[in-house]
Amino acid sequence: MRSKVFFTEEMDDVEAAAEDIFDQAKDFVFAKNTMALLFIRDEMDYDMLLDLLRSKWSFPVIGTTTLGLFAGSYGYKKEGMSIMLMTADDVSFAVGMTGDLDGDNYMSEIKGLHDRLVAKLPCDEEEKLILCYSGQNRNVNGDNIIAALDAAAPKVPVYGGLASDTFSFIHSRIHSRVFCNDRMGTSVQAMAVISGNIHPLYTSITSVSGKTKFSYEVTKSEGNIVFELEGIPFRNALKKAGLEADKTEVIADYILSPFVSVLNKDGTTIEVLRDLSFLDHDKNFGVFLGGIEEGSSLEIGLLNRKDVHDTVRVSFKRFLDRCSTDGIERNTIFCTSCAARYLAIGGAVDSQNINFWDELPDDKELIGMYSYGEYCPVDTKDKTGINIFHNSTFTMMMI
Repeated sequence: MRSKVFFTEEMDDVEAAAEDIFDQAKDFVFAKNTMALLFIRDEMDYDMLLDLLRSKWSFPVIGTTTLGLFAGSYGYKKEGMSIMLMTADDVSFAVGMTGDLDGDNYMSEIKGLHDRLVAKLPCDEEEKLILCYSGQNRNVNGDNIIAALDAAAPKVPVYGGLASDTFSFIHSRIHSRVFCNDRMGTSVQAMAVISGNIHPLYTSITSVSGKTKFSYEVTKSEGNIVFELEGIPFRNALKKAGLEADKTEVIADYILSPFVSVLNKDGTTIEVLRDLSFLDHDKNFGVFLGGIEEGSSLEIGLLNRKDVHDTVRVSFKRFLDRCSTDGIERNTIFCTSCAARYLAIGGAVDSQNINFWDELPDDKELIGMYSYGEYCPVDTKDKTGINIFHNSTFTMMMI
């Protein structure tokens, strides 16, 4: 498979932005099968852009808005649009998007879309990867998405993340969007099922430098809602520790201090980070972006700029070394990094990317985005890998 990333800083004139991308891609050689992955800042006129792309390109396009871009050889970009074209004769792509998801329909919607996409793939090609990008949805958390995909496609790696915007955390003001061809939505999931000659490798990096004195056992929870910690209502436990926010939409208040919990999956125990997004001040519970299991421990970690900065270069080099040792040619890198890391770095946000950009070989293409939650598998002891929803994590995958 070959891939190439194109980028434009044009935001105000959507027609000019599209023409800039088309001009850059004019010499790109298309194979039999092609798809595109698109990341844009949330200020752009999405409807017009999608119409313009579809008027020129008949192959499928999926993507999201994001508060920051990783754009191949262009490096980190705060503004603009990046798009990766992927093409191959021996790789197939099937792309689609669900309807609006809610707590009652997400399993059937996601399985239904997945099964329709698999039916479009050549019958002699094995399903190798699911790329998925989701909108914000308080009733459907990241672990719900992973559970639905695991049920639909056991043992198939899932990579992607939640759309982000310029920190519009209040649900009535959310600007983040998910795209698929000429469709767009906020509570939907765009999905690409990929088969054929690819061999995904992946990694994930957390950067919690320490923990506060807040440490409890979760005694009552349901999915991503935590009701009690050691018999104490969740909000009261925060208040006791002097960590309570007086708002309901609180993700911005806690994003630099993610909660640290454990996830038990397929016999493997994994420490995960979870961002608190909502506090109910009447019933005293908290709503997280990912699941919190009863009986697990719950602590609060701390992110800082130095740790976020220092972890990436070493991990990126190790990842490249790992990908080069098995004799399989890979040239396409996907990257999803949490918005919390963006905030932790502050004004030097591009330094996280400068920290590894000079390690990117000339024959590799990289595209990525800052997200509100990351989908990336982790390796188990038997090397089979399990799909995980992460917060406050830097993830990469190469195919």
